Amino acid sequence: GGCDLREQAGGEAQLKSIDDFNKAQEDGSDAAPVLERLRNVMEEIGVENELFDQVIDGMKKDMNGGGGDSSEAPLDAIATELGKKLKEAMKSIAADQLRIK
Repeated sequence: GGCDLREQAGGEAQLKSIDDFNKAQEDGSDAAPVLERLRNVMEEIGVENELFDQVIDGMKKDMNGGGGDSSEAPLDAIATELGKKLKEAMKSIAADQLRIK
């Protein structure tokens, strides 16, 4: 009953959790669930949520030219930039480890 119609209407789209769906609708980005998962993992390894939020908010402001509404920065760009910064930090740690030996 209706399987063929559902497939035509929605294709093979993967279902998301309702929280991921709602967050993406609020922010207009699929990066929202990625950043939320990263926030949770960072908390598990000792980085406070407040610090994570401060960094994300600062990046949003920087991407908006240093002023205005920080919610205007696209979360995809924030996630990409944060990924670059984390990668550089990991490379720096790896380089320090090689120097110590």
